[in-house]
Amino acid sequence: MLPDTQIPLSPRDIVEFGGILLAIAGVWYKLENKVNGLGTRTTEAKENAIAAKLIADKCVMDDQIATAERAEIRERIAACETSVDNLHEELTQERLAVMSTLHANERAAAERDASLRVELAKLTERVDINRIIRSVVAEYKRDTET
Repeated sequence: MLPDTQIPLSPRDIVEFGGILLAIAGVWYKLENKVNGLGTRTTEAKENAIAAKLIADKCVMDDQIATAERAEIRERIAACETSVDNLHEELTQERLAVMSTLHANERAAAERDASLRVELAKLTERVDINRIIRSVVAEYKRDTET
């Protein structure tokens, strides 16, 4: 192997070695601060992301609730429309029934009016008072004779 030789270090070598160590320590310090700084920013970003996810989850849940409420409102509106249509149909049928009854009543009233006019015409015929008096007297005589 190699013989044992010693390399003498000059003060310049020691200063250069110290400078290299200081440069490495400085670079190490800067990298550590940068990494730790990124770690802090990463932690803050993670916390912000978690908060944003919670807000997004809440928005999604609110959207689902709103969608369910809209569906329920649509169902209620459809039920109301059906009820209105049924009510409209029922009122139309009732109106027809009332109109039929009214027409029947008018027809019956017209028939009664016609029969009353006939009766009134009979009553208003010329009354022959002489004939009535003769028949009453003749009846009276018959009753008295018997």
